[in-house]
Amino acid sequence: MTSRVRSGIGVWLCLSVPLCLAVAISSRTDPGELGAPVYWTWALTGLQVMALWVAGRGQAWGWMVGSAVQPGWIAYALLTNQLGFVIGCGISTGVQLSAYMRAYSAAVRSPRPVRPPLPFNPQLDRRHWTPGLTCPHRLTGRDH
Repeated sequence: MTSRVRSGIGVWLCLSVPLCLAVAISSRTDPGELGAPVYWTWALTGLQVMALWVAGRGQAWGWMVGSAVQPGWIAYALLTNQLGFVIGCGISTGVQLSAYMRAYSAAVRSPRPVRPPLPFNPQLDRRHWTPGLTCPHRLTGRDH
């Protein structure tokens, strides 16, 4: 097991364990109608939507965050006696962890190339262009 995999597991545990504990502790102090405070549905949904948005923008860690939210949903489901959530969350966790592993391995196999900076040319750089010089687009041979 590589150090990156161990750190990924550590991040996942650091996100999911406190979230589960927070859901469980808050249900003891403020049980609400269902057995857990209603604000957890909003908080967990917000985290899940944010994770999907990040993953949709091509960031592999979005899948990791999304899978780390699922144990929080499982804790909420168990506390509110909505056992149907448990199966769906288990499947969602597997799908999101699989997507994370695919995205992570693809990023490791082919990192994005880094382009070197373009050389500075004060005659072509519009920030340093003055009206007395030839118009920058004429120096490149392009028309407007």
